[in-house]
Amino acid sequence: STEYVYQIRLHDKDNNTWSDEYIFKTVPSGQSPITMGVYGDLGSFGDILTTKRSNGLQALTAAHKLDLIMHIGDFAYNLDTNNGQNGLDFMDNVQAVSARVPYMVLPGNHEYIGNSLTYYENLFRGQHKAGAASNSTRPMYYYSYDVGYIHVVAINTELYCEEHVDIPLQYEWLSLDLARARSRSPSGWIMV
Repeated sequence: STEYVYQIRLHDKDNNTWSDEYIFKTVPSGQSPITMGVYGDLGSFGDILTTKRSNGLQALTAAHKLDLIMHIGDFAYNLDTNNGQNGLDFMDNVQAVSARVPYMVLPGNHEYIGNSLTYYENLFRGQHKAGAASNSTRPMYYYSYDVGYIHVVAINTELYCEEHVDIPLQYEWLSLDLARARSRSPSGWIMV
């Protein structure tokens, strides 16, 4: 596994303020079993984040019982509400979790309401570069990664709510990604 130690530069008038130092480790290659938290529709103040519940995400990550998290949409209801304050409050609330384990995301239907997708792109910058078509200059909201013996594929199902121009691009990417994953590890798990 790789240990990451990082700080985040906070935007203030002097640009000299840094967050506390955070540390997380990636899952060791080939580790088994892997415990992944997968959920959506969390909202800003859901009790799933609290440490009062023994199965809350904060308690699970603090006890090193989760290797990574996949949040599959609908953040904060909505990220752009109150001029983006809901999104910032959500990020503050989820920090105790996302600072400890890899926190992977996908947009849900709430991210396509109002300006939430713009806030989503800014808050989760960089996660979607891997899925972008080689000729694309914008995020495509689908990507894949390997964790242990599992190839995880994250696709954007919101595209199918209407005739979206990115449906053929996502399909082509998915076909190639699955073929590559199967050729690398014929007996490995693939989770879509």
